Amino acid sequence: ADPYLDQFTVVITSYKRQDIYKDVLEQYCNIDETYEVLLIWNNLDLEAFPLPRESDFDCKSKVRVLQQQENQVQNRLLQAPNIHTQGVFQVDDDTIIHPLDVKFAFSIWKGNRDRIIGFNARSHKTGWDGKDYYSFDVTNEFSVMIGAAF
Repeated sequence: ADPYLDQFTVVITSYKRQDIYKDVLEQYCNIDETYEVLLIWNNLDLEAFPLPRESDFDCKSKVRVLQQQENQVQNRLLQAPNIHTQGVFQVDDDTIIHPLDVKFAFSIWKGNRDRIIGFNARSHKTGWDGKDYYSFDVTNEFSVMIGAAF
């Protein structure tokens, strides 16, 4: 089996969620298809939010903790040099998807590698005030994946 094609990297961005990120990470790092987990540590105050050690987690797959220099939402998208698989599962640090559902989504994605496969679809629209918003769209026109997606 080729890990580049047959496994995925999990990217979790964490910011001020000391109470849950470890449980979320351990949910995904023990899925057989997980090659490794990148924990994007957006907490800049290391006294209040100490940088976890990679050995702090009970995982079958490798975990790498990547301290960021700035707290930016897009840090999760800037990790290409750190990713060694074609499949990438980006998930919020407060989102737990059942492992069987993650495995199913990955299998769907493997057959549709040019598509985004996810769990929380939203639409983006411009409101009457000229500002951009995203929300659930009852017309089933989706343009944004949030929370968890391949």
